[in-house]
Amino acid sequence: IATANSESYSTIRVTWNKVSGANGYRVYRSTSKDGKYTAIGSTAKNSAVTFLDKKAVTGKTYYYKVRAYRNVSGKKVYGSYSATEKAKAVLSAPTLSAGSTSKTAVLEWSKVKGADGYQVYASDSQNGTYTRIKITKGTGATDESLLTGKTRYYKVRAYRLVDGNYYFGAYSPVVSAKAKPAAPASFKVKKSTRTKVNISWKAVTGASGYRIYRSTSKTSGFSRIKTVKSG
Repeated sequence: IATANSESYSTIRVTWNKVSGANGYRVYRSTSKDGKYTAIGSTAKNSAVTFLDKKAVTGKTYYYKVRAYRNVSGKKVYGSYSATEKAKAVLSAPTLSAGSTSKTAVLEWSKVKGADGYQVYASDSQNGTYTRIKITKGTGATDESLLTGKTRYYKVRAYRLVDGNYYFGAYSPVVSAKAKPAAPASFKVKKSTRTKVNISWKAVTGASGYRIYRSTSKTSGFSRIKTVKSG
């Protein structure tokens, strides 16, 4: 055997090196390294050197070995068993993304096949200690404890409940969110006199004030012309 690796919460892929002269291979599995091995499948083509065990239980360790066979006078003649490899079926890691408003981080992640729910973790530093902030069965969550201008870091992992026990998948890659005021809505500029314009917008929740910028070009050259505390 070359490898035995988890493909999903219920599937383990076993691969091995091709044996010269073999017509096929038989795969065996056990729940202990020195226990009883049971045949769980065969590959009938000598080019097939991989097998998917689709009946694995999440979190349970399995041991595998393989032996080649050659068809001789209508019978299978088997070679020696391979070395043993072990693997455990685990949940995949979610893909996480984050956005933010003035006080809230908005988190979304991909659905993990076989997951019963997800745990969300947060930290004030990327390599610091992460604290669980939420458990949910959905694929989204919010963190309303952000401070404006401060970056917070997040990761998520899926879990599956098997016979009363929780089994966890790998953590997602860490993402960050920084609380910042939303863009002003209903922004309007109206001519007042020959030399004046009226500028208005809707108040932004959490904002302490606003800066107004002006340019003679739509895409560049903006300079701040005023700071005000209301829209």
